[in-house]
Amino acid sequence: METDIAVSITYKERGTIKNIFFELPDKFDAIPKSMEFYHRLKAVVKNAKLNNGHYTSFQFSPVIFSYKALATYEEKYFKTDIVDNGPTRLRFEIKGYDRNQVGEKQ
Repeated sequence: METDIAVSITYKERGTIKNIFFELPDKFDAIPKSMEFYHRLKAVVKNAKLNNGHYTSFQFSPVIFSYKALATYEEKYFKTDIVDNGPTRLRFEIKGYDRNQVGEKQ
């Protein structure tokens, strides 16, 4: 069964959602609580709210070659080091919800 819905969002401040409204577009009425679709939407929104801010760390370590050596450097989420007097390894950490968000290819 296909169902079209209209979605509108109000914000408390920029980037902070206050309300999300799901409506039937032909009537612009709220989706009836008796519809299974209503309960599915409610579960999806609840799950999204529970996962908000729960990030996973992903670490990447590509090796790059350059004509001039890069200096060794280290910060909290980024590090460079020279590999066997040759190429430079970049090590960095990215936080995200999943592999898709950080762009990691499996």
